[in-house]
Amino acid sequence: MIFMMKSNSGRYADYFRSIVIAGMAFLLAGTASAAPWFQDDLEWNSISEAISSGPWTTRDGDVSISTDFAASGSKSLKVCYGGVEAQSYLSLDMPGVVFGNHNGKTHIFLRWKELRPTNYDWAGEKLNRIVGHFANEYVTLDYPMVWWADGYQGTAGTNGPGVIQLFGNSQYSNGANHISTTYAIPRNTWVTFELELKLNDMGQSNGESRLWIDDVLKAQVTGTVFRYPQNPAFTMDRIWMGGWWSPAGGPGPSPGPACRYIDDVSVSDTRSGSNTSVAAPNPPSGIL
Repeated sequence: MIFMMKSNSGRYADYFRSIVIAGMAFLLAGTASAAPWFQDDLEWNSISEAISSGPWTTRDGDVSISTDFAASGSKSLKVCYGGVEAQSYLSLDMPGVVFGNHNGKTHIFLRWKELRPTNYDWAGEKLNRIVGHFANEYVTLDYPMVWWADGYQGTAGTNGPGVIQLFGNSQYSNGANHISTTYAIPRNTWVTFELELKLNDMGQSNGESRLWIDDVLKAQVTGTVFRYPQNPAFTMDRIWMGGWWSPAGGPGPSPGPACRYIDDVSVSDTRSGSNTSVAAPNPPSGIL
C-alpha cells in the first residue's frame, strides 16, 4: 500500500481513491515505485486533524501546525522544546510499509526539510528517530539522527558547525555510530535532509546508511549491522519527526522555548529528487 497525502481542499474526497490508484500502479510496476510510499507537506489545520487522517498517529510534547514558516504551501510542523531533556515530536507509523522482515522491504529514504529561526538556542538535539515499534510492545530498535551544536554535547547557547550522527540507541541497536559528518546548520533557511537506510541481511554485515544535505552526499557507511539475531522479528516501522533537546546537566533553552520547523516529509524506496536550501521569507512579527 502507498500512502499519499494531499493538502488541498479535496484531500479527504480523493484520499482513498489515491490509495487505490497508487496501489494498482505499485503492483504493475513490481518492486520499483514511481512515487513515495508517503509524502506530506503538512497543510493541516491542526495536529489532531493530521493524526485522525493517518498515518500520523502519535504526538508528544509541544508540537503544532504553524503558519510561521513554510517550505511549500503555507504551513509546517512546529516542534518546540521548553527545557532540558525536552521531547517533542509527531510520529508516523507505517507497519508493513516501511521495512522489516515481515514484508521483505529493507531499504528506505526519509526526506524532509528543516528551518531554525535566528533566535533558536542551539544544543544537542535528536532531529528525528527511526524505531521498531510493532514487533514488540517495547522499543527494541532505535536509530536517532543527532546534531551536537559546536561540538559541545548538550551545551545550550553554542553556535557554528556541529557533528551530525546516526547512532544506535537501544539494546538491539548496539550503540554504534553509523554515519557522522560536521555541518553548520544555517539559520532562517530551509535545509533539505535525506537519510538512506538499507538493512543488513541477518547474520551479515552488509547494511548501508547515507546522508544528503541539500542533495550533496555528506556521509556514508557500508558493511554495517542494523538488525541482530537476538531479535530477528523486529522491523523499522515508526518514524518520529522531531525528537529531543539537550541532555541532563545543561541549562534549558534561552530564549525558550526553542522551536524549529519541519516540512515536506516523504518516505520512499528511491531517492526523492533535488531541492537546495532557500532563505525563508520574512516571518511574522515576533518570530526572529
